[in-house]
Amino acid sequence: PPGYTRSGPALPVLYLLDAEVHYPHVTALVQFQSRYLRMPEMIVVGVPSRARGRDYVPGGEGGAERFLRFLPTEVRPRVDAGWRTAPFAVLAGHSLGGLFAVHVASTSPSAFGAYLAISPSLDRADSAALHSARAALDGDGALPRYLYLAVAEAERPGITDATGKLATALADARPAAMRWTSTTVAEENHLTVPPTALREPVKLSNEVQGRAGRERV
Repeated sequence: PPGYTRSGPALPVLYLLDAEVHYPHVTALVQFQSRYLRMPEMIVVGVPSRARGRDYVPGGEGGAERFLRFLPTEVRPRVDAGWRTAPFAVLAGHSLGGLFAVHVASTSPSAFGAYLAISPSLDRADSAALHSARAALDGDGALPRYLYLAVAEAERPGITDATGKLATALADARPAAMRWTSTTVAEENHLTVPPTALREPVKLSNEVQGRAGRERV
């Protein structure tokens, strides 16, 4: 944040995938909303990808498992060592990045405190991430604490269908230890939806930051 200093409260961190596209509008959104006290100040870490189909896609089609190991073992320790960070961290992704966010939420839910998946391509790789999410909901293992799903009104049909199936599975499971939201953003398409969709988690971020301060998430 513009007012960041080496002394003061620790700040939550937003890890943003596809930073080469989304970093300018997301940092502007966070700065604007925090300035008017609609969300806490956050450190935004942009994580670009040189090969999205390799880094973000799980299963035999991609290399999401390697990218998942890279984030908590290399990126987060470097960020935590260099800046005054709170334990709470958010992972946000769009399209294939949203697919990756759902994959991490399903298979390594404790890696981040919250997951924002915008127009997630859950129909890729034989819907592997969708199957993993359903298995997590049906099992007795850990679940993510917060999951936000958003698709555009003029979305690619495969994404709308797969994300709807995940929302139905969440509604049926009613996981007590997990908060989740699924929304359709009007008057947007797959490419234009991120700036509008990412306004919605502002309310969530306020609650999350309050709990993070009390519970040391």
